[in-house]
Amino acid sequence: MGIGIGSVIKIGSIIEIEIGSIIGIEIGSIIEIEIGSIIGIEIGSIIEIEIGSIIGIEIG
Repeated sequence: MGIGIGSVIKIGSIIEIEIGSIIGIEIGSIIEIEIGSIIGIEIGSIIEIEIGSIIGIEIG
């Protein structure tokens, strides 16, 4: 899920992938995807999609 240049991968109880300041992905009990301040997606017990301050969608 994390593809890019200059990524930092931490493997422990939580797998955390950060690609610069553009995309941050955390895979643990909650799958969290953050694409800068543009799009934020969190997949866990609640699926939350945030596209900047433009659109907020919550599916749960």
